[in-house]
Amino acid sequence: MENSLRLEKQRLREEKELNRLLKQKQRPKHKMYLWYLLLVLTLIYIIDEIISNLQSNLISEMSHSIFPDLFTQPNGAVLAAKPFNVVAAIAIAILAFSMFYKPLADKFGRKPFLVINTFGMGAAIAICSLARNAGTFWLYIIGFFLMRFFVTPDEQVVYIFESVDQNKRATTYSIIKGIAEFGLIFISLMRMGFLGSDIFGNNTAGDYNNWRWIFLICAGVASIVSLLALLFARETDPYLDSRIEYLSKTPEQRRQEAEEQRLLRKNTQSGFFNGLAMVFKTKQLLFLCVATVLYASASSLLTYYSTLVTHTYIDIFGQTSEAATAALNQALFIFPITCGIITISYGFFSDKFGRKPILIALLSIVTVSFLLFIIGLLNGWNIFLLGALIGLFLGGFWGAGDTLIMIASESAPTRIRVSSMTAHSLFFGMGQGISALLVIFVPAVRPELFCLIACLPLFVGSLVLVMLFVKETKDVNMEQIEMEFFVKKDKNNKENEAE
Repeated sequence: MENSLRLEKQRLREEKELNRLLKQKQRPKHKMYLWYLLLVLTLIYIIDEIISNLQSNLISEMSHSIFPDLFTQPNGAVLAAKPFNVVAAIAIAILAFSMFYKPLADKFGRKPFLVINTFGMGAAIAICSLARNAGTFWLYIIGFFLMRFFVTPDEQVVYIFESVDQNKRATTYSIIKGIAEFGLIFISLMRMGFLGSDIFGNNTAGDYNNWRWIFLICAGVASIVSLLALLFARETDPYLDSRIEYLSKTPEQRRQEAEEQRLLRKNTQSGFFNGLAMVFKTKQLLFLCVATVLYASASSLLTYYSTLVTHTYIDIFGQTSEAATAALNQALFIFPITCGIITISYGFFSDKFGRKPILIALLSIVTVSFLLFIIGLLNGWNIFLLGALIGLFLGGFWGAGDTLIMIASESAPTRIRVSSMTAHSLFFGMGQGISALLVIFVPAVRPELFCLIACLPLFVGSLVLVMLFVKETKDVNMEQIEMEFFVKKDKNNKENEAE
């Protein structure tokens, strides 16, 4: 009896949901709707990028404000930044929770999480802004962990892929992401307004404690953008179609489909562990994953640039904190430009020249530009040039990550592609874990040399593996991969059984 009541409640609940989704699907769209949606998604991507980069761009001012005693010591810029780097390193664990959180969008829809994640990012950094001193630093820790949780899912990317025509999907994504990188200029503008020193290096009135106002402004903008998404973004058609199809089926049909899927997974040997086994059995995927570990192991050290600039200007060149702030403002004003140019460009070149050439080019750009950045920093090069180099190695690094993922997806057979991709993400996570440990142990004395010595072998190693062992996948024949992996294997199994 109790089970019957439960099933009846579930039926009524699903019927109500089905009627609601059918009404959404049947509601006509304005002819300009896609442009409205892309505008909202672009704003969300901009605020996502800004919030993701707030700590790395403001770490010197935050450490100066919250840990002033540490900052006044020799090599204080590095020492005072340690607590923030430790928090960022530990927060990588949030990636594990996102594996359970992100799939909820398949059940409840894309729109709720687009709105929740955007608002959550803003609320999280508002909590960060409540930290006033070492005694209240725990508030920053809570806020940063929440920020990482809501930033990770990137629901706006899902919206782009499910709302844009297939032939224009990659181009639209690279343009929106590139615009978001250009949007990082707003961090520099807010630094000038609240922390002092303008783009020309002139010192103006500012207070290190004003970093909180930058956080609060971003929180307010995130709240407004989440409201725009709530009002103007509709649920994606692919989700509506998929969910309506599921709710329209009878319990018997669902059970039969589930059994078929179970048999399909068994026959195709999908699943995380089978995907991991596929990596170790396939030369292409194995070397790609090793290259990914090496590449990702430098991620935290690359985002250490703000502390390196401040440390160099104060502890090596003997300049004032105000002069260091002015230099950072100038560098952070320039780096989004070169970063955005690379982000917009690499997608076009990848489709034209191939994945492998563009990956080699991006890894080379990262290696050379980071080397030049450290050399230029120690030799007092023009700060605008250093800012351009920061944009080059960050843009190249993020572009290389996207290309590695693309090659991995195009190197696996269709029947086990998602499982292989999941296994590839494990190697990426391993690299990020190593990078977290490396950044914690950055020494207070000569941190720039430590970063350079640690990063160069990682980039060169990744580059060599890609050049020697990774094949081009741009024009790969998916059916041929399927034949090589499964048909040939099935044929051998049958021959063995016959014997």
